[in-house]
Amino acid sequence: MNKTTKRRNAIIAALAGVALLLGGSTFALWSVQANLSGGTITAGNMDITPGETAVYDVSTDRIDLTDTISVTVEPGVSVDLTGAPKGELIADLASWRIVPGDTVAMVFPFELSLVGDNLVAALTIPGTDTLLGASTFSAVAGEGIRVEYQVFEADGTPQAARAAIPATDIAAGYFDTSSHEAVVTLVLYVTFDSISDDQGTASMDAVAELAETLTATLEQVRCDSPSASKFAVCS
Repeated sequence: MNKTTKRRNAIIAALAGVALLLGGSTFALWSVQANLSGGTITAGNMDITPGETAVYDVSTDRIDLTDTISVTVEPGVSVDLTGAPKGELIADLASWRIVPGDTVAMVFPFELSLVGDNLVAALTIPGTDTLLGASTFSAVAGEGIRVEYQVFEADGTPQAARAAIPATDIAAGYFDTSSHEAVVTLVLYVTFDSISDDQGTASMDAVAELAETLTATLEQVRCDSPSASKFAVCS
């Protein structure tokens, strides 16, 4: 075998070795591990709980009314409704009889519970279309039963002045987790308006029925709350 042939064989053998290295071998690259701390994602919650209903005689021409309308926030803790009139507690509404010129205040507190960093909720309460039932009082405007309402904040201050209750649901405001737990109070003012002489006997023993259940709705929304501007403004 001459030198040329030996050289050619050596080159072929070297190339074959390179091919084996490229095709059949693997290289171990560095690899390290570290443990990362996990976590728990917990959902918030919201709830609405009705408080104890109370009824007061708040007739405007009575001069002996001394009771401040208040609601119980928790056992032993009450909040006075500073925008409500003075009254006298009616212990048993079923046995109390209204006469022309009288006004009663029906007090409905609701406790709101909100847990969630971005939780904003809207509270609505029913209007007359679901609140009021059958009535045998006079249907003449200004001569029958008139219902007004007022919503009070957790500190007892009114959201707005007393106003006629609308037919549809009432927007009672927006609440967020800055309040966390709050008592919102709805007061219905039911007035037996003065009547004309020819309606006097027709309205005696008349009855007006309120819904057996007053349903308040607390619903999550994505909008500005009274104390934080996180989301788009509520319409």
